[in-house]
Order: sequence, then structure tokens, then C-alpha cells
Amino acid sequence: MDIDHVAYTSRAFEAASLGYFVEILQHDILKDLEGPVAGYRSVLRTFISAFIASYEISLQLEDNTLKLILDILCKIFQGEESLCIQFWDRDSFVDGPIRCLLCNLEGEFPFRTIELVRLLSALCEGTWPAECVYYFLHKSVGVSSFFEITNNSFVDEVSHTVETRLPLCIPGIEGLLVPSNTRGHVLKMVDQNRALVRWEYMPSGVLVLLLRLAQELYLGSSEEVLVTLDLFSRLVSFNKAACYGLMEIGNSCNIEDTGLVENL
Repeated sequence: MDIDHVAYTSRAFEAASLGYFVEILQHDILKDLEGPVAGYRSVLRTFISAFIASYEISLQLEDNTLKLILDILCKIFQGEESLCIQFWDRDSFVDGPIRCLLCNLEGEFPFRTIELVRLLSALCEGTWPAECVYYFLHKSVGVSSFFEITNNSFVDEVSHTVETRLPLCIPGIEGLLVPSNTRGHVLKMVDQNRALVRWEYMPSGVLVLLLRLAQELYLGSSEEVLVTLDLFSRLVSFNKAACYGLMEIGNSCNIEDTGLVENL
């Protein structure tokens, strides 16, 4: 007999079962336990990973479900170097659905900066995980933006590939432009003629975060500033190469010059 995992998981969400995960992680019993609690958090990680795998979490980005899941994941990983090492080990299939969630958030960067940065901050516990986070930001994080679709925008309608004829500003990052004639993939249509597009243009995510941080400090956006500063603080605390990379980024936009990427 086939089991409808999605239906069961949907009912679990409706029953507010995720709230129990938060209560467990916040309970004094975990704080008062003698010895490491990584084993207990590992069990909870397996449960939440199964939730993500069984449910179309990408469809829930606009409600409170994503925030709750991120809260749980941050509480599980933060402070547990062994779990962070397992996460960045590609052979760890248990973390696969969580990696997919991370990639979903990264795909819409910089529109979900707070969610992406919070999760990365929790995942950089320890020297090697911090290197992995830095490398992820440097190599894997691209940029997405809203784009007005016209009759000649599509290069390939089957693959939903578009091309911008003129340099395109990235909202929230003053001075950063997607070059003209850059192609991109339509992630989703916002309305009839407007789409969110992931561009084939990948400036360093570290640089993009620093540019956003400078602008958000000026605008007084406290939440994004706090989570970004927390991420950078944890990176430089755990990994000296990341510290040197951030120090050198003001001298050159080419992060390879810092020597960090060659060491990864």
C-alpha cells in the first residue's frame, strides 16, 4: 500500500508539531545535561530533515513555516561543530534535504538575505565549517532580481532563459549592476510581465553582503545588520583565513588574492 507522506506531513504541520521541536530545544533538560548534547540534537535534525524532505517546503516560503524551521535548524546546529562538519560532508545523506533548503534560499539571494545568513551563521561552527561557509558565499551565491519581461526578453522559452539588453540594477545593493547581455533563468513569475530571475552573473557573495551591510547600516535596518555582523563575527572567530579574506576584500574585489580559496 502506498503511503501519502505529503498528506501525513501536512497534517503534522497543521497540528503545530514543529512547536514541540522548539520547546524541546529550549527546555532546561538539554541545558542541564552532563556531557555533549550533539546526540540529542542529531535525532532532532533527522526528524526535521525528514519533514523538509516529505513536504514541499519551497511552497511555504511566504508563511511562518519557513521561519519556524529555520529557528529549529539554527538551534540544532549552533554550538555543535560535529553536526556542522556532517552537514558540509556531501556523503551525509541525512542532511540532504536541509542542503536543498539552503540552496533554495541561496537561489533567491539577495531577496532572502536574513534567512540565508541566519542559517549559514549556525552552520559555521568550527574551523572547517567556517571555511565551507566562506567558500559557499564566495563560489555558490549568485544574484537574483525582478525583471520586466518583454516580447524579446526570452532567449529560450522552453528553458525559461531571458537576457537583459541593458545593465540592470540589483535592488538593495547600490552600485552593483548585472552587465548587459547577461542571461538568466526565470525562477517564478510575480505577475503577467514581471519575474524573479537568477542571473548568470556571480560576484562574490561575501562582497555582496558587505555592500548590503554598508547600505543597511545607513538605512538603519537593524535585523539584517545584526544577523550579517553575527555571521562575519563567527567566521573570523573560527577561521583566520576568513579573517584575512575580509580584511583584504577592501583592497580588491578578487577574493582569490587573499589565498583563502586556494586553501580550500
